[in-house]
Amino acid sequence: MGKRYYLSWFDQVFPERIAQILKEDLRDLKRLVMISGQPSADQSEQAQLIVEQWFGSANISFENNHLIDERISKEKAKQLIEEASVILLCGGYPIEQNKFLVEYGLGKVIKKSQKPIIGVSAGAINLSSQWLYFSETGNQTGEPELVQGLGMDEWFFFSMANCDIENDLLMSQLRPISDQLPIYIAVNECMLRIDEEHLTVVGDVYRLDKQQRTKLKASDVVL
Repeated sequence: MGKRYYLSWFDQVFPERIAQILKEDLRDLKRLVMISGQPSADQSEQAQLIVEQWFGSANISFENNHLIDERISKEKAKQLIEEASVILLCGGYPIEQNKFLVEYGLGKVIKKSQKPIIGVSAGAINLSSQWLYFSETGNQTGEPELVQGLGMDEWFFFSMANCDIENDLLMSQLRPISDQLPIYIAVNECMLRIDEEHLTVVGDVYRLDKQQRTKLKASDVVL
């Protein structure tokens, strides 16, 4: 398994430290393959933002860029992932992206890849082993439920717009889940980078484990 990057959302560009890390890490720039966070719709505008503004701010330029959504066949999607230099799961709607990954059978192909894998917001949620489908991840009608993610790492990475770590209602919903698996909560523009047994933290990230909350230091941590 290659390096994994769990990212929050960024309105304009990568923060300087994140840009620096990605610039150093991403050496093979032949093909960026993005997986839509809303595969039933056209997310080409988000793909353009990611390529031109985010990676552009880090002076990272790929030779080829591809966006996988429902307009692409299952066979072609798998081929693109197998040939990717970098795989990126876009932001959007976690449950829709999750169902698409299952329907297209992309999970095994992604996990088998040795290339860098990046998840952004909803995409980072789906890199998790499990995640809570509730009001803050798009469930506006049903009961909260645990959803199986890709299982790149044994935790739940939680990212939402304007996350308030002091929100009592939010914490009351997340704490019971933390008895089953650790939750990493992205508060602002941040990143978790995993390389073998090392975790690099950039930005405000909290770990909720066994209902105990800890703010992670912006540094390298041995898992």
